Amino acid sequence: MNVNDESLSKEELQYLIERLGGPEDELANDADAFLRPSPAEQAALQVDLKLRLQRGVEEMRARNEEVPERLLSLIERL
Repeated sequence: MNVNDESLSKEELQYLIERLGGPEDELANDADAFLRPSPAEQAALQVDLKLRLQRGVEEMRARNEEVPERLLSLIERL
């Protein structure tokens, strides 16, 4: 992912959904919902994604894992 690029690919979105949402998450089955949302849905999804990413970073830090700089940059852009 290019840090200067504001958009995420479908594969990147799917990875984030699966990694942070868990198997019980109904959104994990359909990344297309993130690709064509209404403006209101897009805003809500962006907030939700940012919160999930922040929780994921906290979990990584709790496990003493290195947090990729690209992930921190993405969170900052959201």
